[in-house]
Amino acid sequence: MENKAGTWRLAWLVLGLLYFIFGFTYSVIQPLGAAPDEPAHMQYIKFLVNEHRLPVWTPPQYAEGGYETQHPLFAYAVESMPYALTGSLPENMRWQISRWFVLALAGTLLWMFARRLAKRLFPDEPLGEMSLVASICFVPLTFMYLGHLNPDIWVLTISCAGFYLASRLYADADPPNWLPWAAGALAGIAALTKLNILPIVLVLLAAQWLRPGAPRAERLRGVGIIAGLDLVIGGWWYVRNAILYHSPLIHTATHMGTGLELAQRAGAHGGPPQGVFRTALWTLQNTYISTWFQPEWLPYGWALAFLAVSAILIVLAIVGYARRGQKPSASEAEDADETSAPTNGLRFLAWAAVLTIAFVLIGQQSAFWTVDVELNMGGRYMLAALPAIAIAINLGVARMGGAVRKSAWGAWIATLIVANFLAIQQVVFVLTPQFHPGWKMFDLLG
Repeated sequence: MENKAGTWRLAWLVLGLLYFIFGFTYSVIQPLGAAPDEPAHMQYIKFLVNEHRLPVWTPPQYAEGGYETQHPLFAYAVESMPYALTGSLPENMRWQISRWFVLALAGTLLWMFARRLAKRLFPDEPLGEMSLVASICFVPLTFMYLGHLNPDIWVLTISCAGFYLASRLYADADPPNWLPWAAGALAGIAALTKLNILPIVLVLLAAQWLRPGAPRAERLRGVGIIAGLDLVIGGWWYVRNAILYHSPLIHTATHMGTGLELAQRAGAHGGPPQGVFRTALWTLQNTYISTWFQPEWLPYGWALAFLAVSAILIVLAIVGYARRGQKPSASEAEDADETSAPTNGLRFLAWAAVLTIAFVLIGQQSAFWTVDVELNMGGRYMLAALPAIAIAINLGVARMGGAVRKSAWGAWIATLIVANFLAIQQVVFVLTPQFHPGWKMFDLLG
């Protein structure tokens, strides 16, 4: 038994080292300003540091602090700290240090909450625990956003923390008094980060309200704490918007129109064929692909292999849920009786995960079709649902037979690690020379 425990500790050490090595590598192989919208994020940060106030949003001129002024303050305030503290350094170095600060802070928090969440879901399945962490932390798109300045990595981190706190709100036999207060603070931070993370607030509220066996007064008090802190910490941003701009939600539209308009233009901006139906298929296909990695980050054949493995994993998860719906054997029924509380907690998390994925996907697709379109295929918006995707898939696979689930988990972890090695090579040797010729890694003084 001790040998097994030692082996798993070593495996976690290797996985953790790989995680931070990959994160650091992605932070230095992406030229400054090359990642999606990073120049605009940098403009917002620079305005906060130089002007010591919030920028005013004035469409269509893209506002004082750039077009990302539409977003709330939290991520930009955090990311502005290293930039403000390194004023004596060359500009490029200040931005690179800011990237490393985000990697160190958001990366550590994401790893910590993913591990704690995985431990609650798979306390007796080390490989399942590792697969869940890898499904959140080792997805190539996660590393892409860990490696540059943006608010989306905070969305992912908050979502992961939210599911962890929700699991405790719902299933802890004797939850500590601080738990609803922590959930409320997180909900408020979510409201100050980005609109697509708001479904996690609903998950936290549902976990508190649906807590099995808890008195109604206790559940109501917890819901009041969470909702109250959410409004106190995050509500001022939306009140400010309503006062200044006559709308609690502000948005800088693109010049490219909506998905519905795109559907009427054959091949416009490198887009899909003409027609709403074919545009919808193209959109859903690319949303799925870009949830895992940035298009072109994997060579074509390897990209297909990765997507095939992910599709097999999802099919196995669906089969696992379907099998669970059948009448259990005597031994399975006995096991269920012995672990009824954890089973109920897992059931809640599974449903919360599915509903979160649905909310985020509907929100992203609605924005694509009716508000504006950037042809980014929606992957970064799905980062809000990535912990939910990891939970839903891995809980489904866990219901398969022992050999099947262990093989699936092992193959998935290996696929994610290999995909990142391939993506790093693709960025360094193919994409950067093509789109940023002459740029050299660590050429920070230029």
